[in-house]
Formats: sequence, structure tokens, C-alpha cells
Amino acid sequence: MEKRPFDRNTEKNTRLIGFLKTLMVCTGTWSYHWTDNFILKKLYHYFFFFPLSVFGAFYIAIIMELFRVLYERDKLDKLLLNLGIVLDASKITIRLFFYFKNNVLAKFKNIMRDEQDIFESQEPEVIEYYLQRAKSWRSTLIFLYITTCLCSYGYMIIEISDNILVNRRHKANNESVEPPFLYQIYYPNPVENRVSLYCVNCFMVTFIILAVNVSFGISTTCMVYGATQLEIFQIRLKRIHEIAEKSYNGDVALTLKTYIVKHQDLMTFILDLNDCIRSATLGEFLISSINCASVVADITKVSDIGLDATYSGCYVVLLISQIFTYASAASEIKIQSAAIADAIYECEWYNFDKNSQKMINILQSRAQKPLEMTIGPFGAMTNETAVMMMKACYSYVAFMKDSGVAETTVD
Repeated sequence: MEKRPFDRNTEKNTRLIGFLKTLMVCTGTWSYHWTDNFILKKLYHYFFFFPLSVFGAFYIAIIMELFRVLYERDKLDKLLLNLGIVLDASKITIRLFFYFKNNVLAKFKNIMRDEQDIFESQEPEVIEYYLQRAKSWRSTLIFLYITTCLCSYGYMIIEISDNILVNRRHKANNESVEPPFLYQIYYPNPVENRVSLYCVNCFMVTFIILAVNVSFGISTTCMVYGATQLEIFQIRLKRIHEIAEKSYNGDVALTLKTYIVKHQDLMTFILDLNDCIRSATLGEFLISSINCASVVADITKVSDIGLDATYSGCYVVLLISQIFTYASAASEIKIQSAAIADAIYECEWYNFDKNSQKMINILQSRAQKPLEMTIGPFGAMTNETAVMMMKACYSYVAFMKDSGVAETTVD
């Protein structure tokens, strides 16, 4: 079965990846057609390096500031929160490294091509299901994006406002002014350059929010696509007699041959995706647990519910949402690949001829070994893994408290 050519009409099929596409265009990582404006296309060709440079500068600056804090023992009460942000930036770096190294972005061709096939199939049940899944996933990504914006910009606005008010009182009393406690990047003379520090933080955080959501959305969207196609395959398998009559002149054997090829393509896509991102998944598993623990430990040492506790609490909610969304997307692939065996039993296979029954047995044998997204060389990434990550987070917090790390304060 030949694949349709990938052209401009195919590139318009972005129901599943529409919101992610918007974010990727803003970060210069969208490598497909998105505008007919010649000037915009030329500018966009070079724009990719700008967000990447901003993120690189932010990453280096927060690491430098972390080492400065440790060396000078300054602002140690912010150490765990700073460590959490460094870990989050490291996680983004790991994701992007493996995406570009393994050309994961090329898999969007499969998504757009198959979406076009679905809308041209004239199968109402399949189209309705696909639109529901696309809407659900779009809502999930929008929720995560809004949560990230509220968490980041909310912290920035409140902290800047508080710093301005505090320093007004200091100036009125002829006292020395305080530097703002924003995202702790290395910045020369932060007291004298407070306004520029405000602007630099806001500017950088705008691109960091995009980087967080784009790096998270690329792998999870590919996993959601794989699970969605597996469930569509089940819908079609259950209606094989109807589809054979409508599209293959009643030839069930020919229909099954087409399905076997499609199933093999799906397996190849998912297995290749797993090879491309399993190292990133391992980083997600390890860093997210430590990151969440460092922020929770930071919450445990506050005496009242103030700005720091509120921000840390929102940050934990965001981290947990990302962990369970990632695990759920990976787990769905395993569930839907195994569910193909159930769909086979519902397709009235016992009415097939011997040749068709042999092909059904091929599908059945493949379905006996579910497809999985693995955590590096370890086991599968599932919902149970997310729960295990929460347990690991609890263990890290207990270790930090027992070792006295969470009680660190300014001398």
C-alpha cells in the first residue's frame, strides 16, 4: 500500500497538532509550511537560532548563579527552588537534544498524512472519534500551557511588585535597597540594575515557557497519535465486513491484507518513536522525581503561606500534571495495542475463509505482545510508573529532611 504524497494540502491537516504547531512556530522549530508570505518565510528561516540562543543563555546563567550561591553561601534559603529550576531546564535540554539528534520532528508527516486519510475515508465513526481525541489532547496542552504561564508570570509579577514596594520604603528610610528574588540567573550588580533585571527575566521566561511546552508536547503528541491510530484500527477491524463491502467489493481477504500492512506501519512508527525518545523518557523519569522532591522540600521549610510557598505549590502541581500526562500517553499505547486482540474476537472471524483466518491469526499473534514506551533500558512507562515516581519523590524529600538539606537557611 503506497503512501500518499506529502504536499501542501497534507500540511493543512493539523487538528491533532494544531496548538502544538502554534507554539512551535513561535519557537522556530516548525519545519513545515505555515505561511505564504515570502518575507515571513525568509525571516523565519533565521528565527530558529534566536529562541535557542535565549534558552541557552538562560540555562548557562542559572547554572552560574547556582554555583555562585553555593560558593558565596548567599541566598541559601532559595537553594532548593533554584535547584528545581536548573533540573527543569536540564530536562528541556535533554528532550531537545534527542528530538533533534533522532529527527523526531519528521514524524509529524505521518500524523498529517494519516489525518488526511481519515477525513477522506468517509467513515463517520472514525472521524468523530478522531475529532474527539484531537479536541481532548488540544485541551490538555492548552491547560498545561496556561498553568505554566500562570505559574511563571504570576511569580514574576508578584515578586517585581513586592520588590518595588519594599525598596520604596527602604529609600524613604534611607536604607539600602534589595535585589529582586526572581528566577535566579547570574546578573552583574543586581541591586543597581534592578529594572534591567526585571526586563531580562520577563523576556527570557517568555521563551522558557514556550520551550517547556514545546519540548513536552512533541513526544507526548506522537504517543497520543500512536494510541489514537491503534484505537481507530480496532474500530475498523470490528467493522471489517461493512468496510470490505463498501471499499473492497466484498473481498475480506484483500481488506485484511491492507489492515496487516497498516498494523505493521503502526508498529514500526511506535517502535521507532520509542527508540528515538527512550533516553529522553529516562531523563523525564529521573529528573522529574528529583525536581518535584526539591520543590516539595522547599515548601516544607516555609513557616507561613507566602509568595514562595504559593509559587512552589503551583510549580509542584505543574510538575505532577506533566508526569501523569506523559505516563498516561505512554500507557495508552500499551493498552490499545493489547486491545486489538479483543477487536479480533468481535469481527466474526469464524465466518472468514481459511486464507482470511490465517491472516487474522497473524494479527492475533502480533497483538499478544503489547507495544510499550520504555524508560531507557528499564521497564515500560505506564500510569503505575507515575505513581512510582511520586513514591520516589517522597523518598527524596524524606532523605533531604533527614540529611538537613531542606533546613538550609542563610547564616
